[in-house]
Amino acid sequence: MAYKEAAQSRTRPLGAVRKSLSGIESVPKFPPLRQAVDQNNVGLSAMGNAMQVPPRRSSYQHDSDSRTTTSVSFHSLASPGRRKVIHSSKSSDSAVTSARSDDKAKELREARSREEKLKQQVAQLQKIINELQKEITGKDKHIQDLHNQIAEQEQKYKELYENELRLHEETRIELETVRVELDTAKSTITDMQQKHVQEIKELTSLMEDRLEKLGKEKDHEIALRDEKLTKLKKQMADALKGNSWERQQQLEELTKELTRVQDEADNLRLKLKLIEKSRKNSNDCSNCEVLQNQLASSQKHMKEKENTIKDLKELCAKHEKQISQQELMLRKFAEQNIHKVPVIPK
Repeated sequence: MAYKEAAQSRTRPLGAVRKSLSGIESVPKFPPLRQAVDQNNVGLSAMGNAMQVPPRRSSYQHDSDSRTTTSVSFHSLASPGRRKVIHSSKSSDSAVTSARSDDKAKELREARSREEKLKQQVAQLQKIINELQKEITGKDKHIQDLHNQIAEQEQKYKELYENELRLHEETRIELETVRVELDTAKSTITDMQQKHVQEIKELTSLMEDRLEKLGKEKDHEIALRDEKLTKLKKQMADALKGNSWERQQQLEELTKELTRVQDEADNLRLKLKLIEKSRKNSNDCSNCEVLQNQLASSQKHMKEKENTIKDLKELCAKHEKQISQQELMLRKFAEQNIHKVPVIPK
């Protein structure tokens, strides 16, 4: 009875306090590959608790023995009559320690097995990572090639766009030059037309004055001829009263003179009719050949200027059509390549 009470009142000897590894140890969970892999830094982020390896058996056994010895010494000093009970407790502790050592060895083997599995998983993951790195490297190279191709195309289209703008600007400058020349030619033609109209008015006034003067001279000559005819008739009448032969001679002479005068009168009448007819048709006379030549030259010059104006108008129309086509092409090109092209006003 006393032995039972002593066994119940006996305190547990101090030893290595540990926790079971089975409740704490767990296989570390790795994050998904999509979250662990990055374009710039590809790696594996494995977070978990480290394996809890039990202390070596020798140190644990030494600690337990030392504590047991201390406990035994204490109890031996306290009550010498209990030495047998203490030796029995020591043997039971040794059995417990041996069982615990076996458990630790088993747990150590299991931990090593888990470590091997984890190493295999890490190797497989490293292999997957290497494959993903190769794939990412290939994709990066392909992306770089696409960037280079896009840069080349942008440079090419930029040069084409700048060339089209330069040609458009040259055409616009040329068109402006042609428009200035056309305006100058129109102004020159207008001035020449006004000048020619004034010259024609002056020539018409001069010709009318000359025609009026010729008409007066014609009337004066006709009056003189009529007066001469009257005198001749009177002389013929006086001559008929004298000798017949002499009168016959005088009559023949007077007849010849009359015929000559009549011819001159007819010629003057014909000239007068021609002058009047020419005045009605062309407001001109036969004595203004120089003025007619000048008028013809002026008309020819005006005709050449009109032809020049016509050619310039055709050239302007052609340039305007070309500029319209170029603007349409530039707008289509800008819409296809996302460029804004400022429209130049006409």
